[in-house]
Amino acid sequence: KSKPKVDTLAMRDKPPADLTFEELSRTLFEANDVIGAAELAATLPELASMTVLDSKEKGRLVGVPFFLLNWRQNEGDFGSFWSLIIVTKADEKLVLNDGSTGIGAQMDAIAESGNTKAIYVKKGLRVSKYEYEDPKTHERKPAATYYLDLSA
Repeated sequence: KSKPKVDTLAMRDKPPADLTFEELSRTLFEANDVIGAAELAATLPELASMTVLDSKEKGRLVGVPFFLLNWRQNEGDFGSFWSLIIVTKADEKLVLNDGSTGIGAQMDAIAESGNTKAIYVKKGLRVSKYEYEDPKTHERKPAATYYLDLSA
């Protein structure tokens, strides 16, 4: 008796809560729906050249022209966030992750618009700096929200 075919694409999109690593591994390998990272990197060397920006590094993109090539919404520990694939004027290939009320909200609107074209962000990011009160310590702390600078 053969096992029923598993829709691994649907499973990868919304993994069942009770799915274990071992079950996932077995299912993906049996369906031939997995590739090793090293094998993929060997066929797509541009992936190895991409840098994921740390949240504290966003400031270096303020005023720096870049192309926003692709974007995807993800679910994280603190809610949804966007992963943006960008190439700067200095030829840096970067992944920028953001779920804030700034870039995150802008990306929500862009996705809802149906736009799928690459976006030229001539003036890079802009930043709004402010202070907030830490709810645990009641101390005032500096914070920043970043936006795609959409001005002409």
